[in-house]
Amino acid sequence: MIYQWAKTVAVIGIVLVNVWMWTTLFRPTPQHIGHYTPSELRHESSPVPLAFLAWGLSGVMLLAIDAFRRNYITSREWPIALAIFGFLSFGISSLIYYFTWGIRPLRSASEVYGTEFCPTCIAHSDDRPAGDTFSNLVTGTKLLGYADKCSHCKSYVQTLWACVGVPIFPGGSYRIIPVGPGVYLSRHTKLHIGQVLATYIIGWALGGPFLFWMIWEAWHR
Repeated sequence: MIYQWAKTVAVIGIVLVNVWMWTTLFRPTPQHIGHYTPSELRHESSPVPLAFLAWGLSGVMLLAIDAFRRNYITSREWPIALAIFGFLSFGISSLIYYFTWGIRPLRSASEVYGTEFCPTCIAHSDDRPAGDTFSNLVTGTKLLGYADKCSHCKSYVQTLWACVGVPIFPGGSYRIIPVGPGVYLSRHTKLHIGQVLATYIIGWALGGPFLFWMIWEAWHR
């Protein structure tokens, strides 16, 4: 509990640094510098207070440590990279890390990873695996969603998607057991319709505008 509160305080410090910095950056500047007294000029160019800087830097450092301590279901490269890049982005990428991963409590490896499917999950699936996924920044195949978690073997259902910026076509649903960062066991199960619909809605809401912009730009070149 204390550790979670410490991360919350760290985030507040990072936010304060950014609010101070960006409000100062976009503060209206005088048309004629002679209209300002020396004290007003010092106020206009005042840097971020050292207390805020120390608070924000400590927050970025705490979140970077948190990123290394965490056990991940997916690959750990992205969250760690975002947390570390906070030292260069004034903590903005650290905030992305926090609200995506760091806001949740740390869990031990035994709480996150499993080793084998329980009899119930085996009975409701078959031994066809999802196989390896591949993707670049735009196209590829991805396992998306999180549904029907099993309290016994820690497995859950995800759907395999062909993606081109957004989810295009579902290739089937699979029961997944993470056994390490980005490593999993899988068994084919019936298509999870609710997960498919939710993925379409969320995926197109987030990535649809960008995809249409790319098509528009390519068409008008």
